[in-house]
Formats: sequence, C-alpha cells, structure tokens
Amino acid sequence: MHRPAPTRATVLTAGALALAAVACGCTSAPIPGTASQAPDGPYRERLIDQLDLPLPVFDNWEIVDAARQPTREDRHADIRDISPKDCAVDATSTRAADDVIYGGSRWTGAQGSGPNGQAFTVSVHASNPAQTDDLTQYLSACAQTEFETSSGRAKSILARTSALEQAGFDEVIGFSEVRTRGQQTTSGLTVVGRANSLALVLVFTNSGDLDTADATAVWKAAAEKFGKNG
Repeated sequence: MHRPAPTRATVLTAGALALAAVACGCTSAPIPGTASQAPDGPYRERLIDQLDLPLPVFDNWEIVDAARQPTREDRHADIRDISPKDCAVDATSTRAADDVIYGGSRWTGAQGSGPNGQAFTVSVHASNPAQTDDLTQYLSACAQTEFETSSGRAKSILARTSALEQAGFDEVIGFSEVRTRGQQTTSGLTVVGRANSLALVLVFTNSGDLDTADATAVWKAAAEKFGKNG
C-alpha cells in the first residue's frame, strides 16, 4: 500500500533546546541539528510519522502532530472513589507520579490511531524537574487499585517493564497497565526516557491484551528519532 509522504520536516533530536537560551529567556539562532521552538506552542518539527514505523503493521494507522500537550486528566478521566485512598487521583503520590509523565514547560508531540482502536501519544517535554523515584514509588504502592467509572466498578493492575530501547537515555522507566471492567479489558504501556533536560514519553493503549510488539515499535522509532545527533 502506498503511503502519502509527510508534508512537514521529520527531524527531532535530543538537542531540541538550546539550554542557555532557555535559562536566560533570550532567543538565538537554532543550533544545527536541533528543533526550532514556536513561541507559545509545540516545537515546529514533527516528532514521528508513518514513515518511521515498520510495515506492514502500521500501514492503516493515522499519525498526526498532536494538537495539544497531554495532561494528567487524560489518564484519570472518568475515575473516582479509588481504593486504596492513598492512590486517589488527587493524592500526593499520584500527583507526583503524574508530574514525571506529564510535567514540562515545553513540548512537541504526535498521536496515532490504529484500525482496531489502538491509540498512542508520544511527546518530548523540556524542563521537567520531577523525580522518577516518585513514579517508581507510586508503581509499588498502587500496583493494584479499584475505582468507580460511569460504567461501573473497575480494577487496574500496574507492572514495571524493562524490555525497552535504552540507548541515548540517562534513564528509562516503563510500566504496563491492565484495566478490567466486567468482561472488558483495556491495556496500556507508558514509558518515560530522560536525557539531559528532556524527556521522551510514550502512552499507548488498546483493547484486550497489550499489543506489546506495536507499543514497543512506536517507542523504538521515537527513541531513535530522539537520539539522533544526541
């Protein structure tokens, strides 16, 4: 199947910010091999597109630039009355863990949707001071939770995963999630890779058991793009 060629530049590197310019709030010409930053929005360069993902699996996927920066509300929509209480949406530990995934003052991103309801967002966040230990502690304390949704009671199981592309990062932390409600199951993979002041974040979801091959393929493609010239 013929793929349409991307209409915008496809290069994003780990050097997406001129750190001195960020620190002083001044502007300067972009460093060669880095992304230009729009004044009040995402970086101008595309993070990932269909040409970065392997055939034939991603032939029928739609991949576009993200219209907005992902937020913690995306993860916790339609969730309330969580047990244990220390894992509630507004609990200190939950907010600290979410800061690792969603924090950062500048970003760029892409989102994809597959023919069977698969979906992902992949983003680069800059200037995120959150500590990954907060996410590690949350995954341990909140590995199993129950909560109410508009469709009834549901359960969530979180588990650390390590079979991920590590090259080019100072640290990588990833976890899977399985949510069940009655006979319905939704699975996901979330990965955070840190390098210098930047973080690459993938959030992948699908119905049923986790499509591990698809999720890790997206992470690998984004990680390789992120690490070029880094």
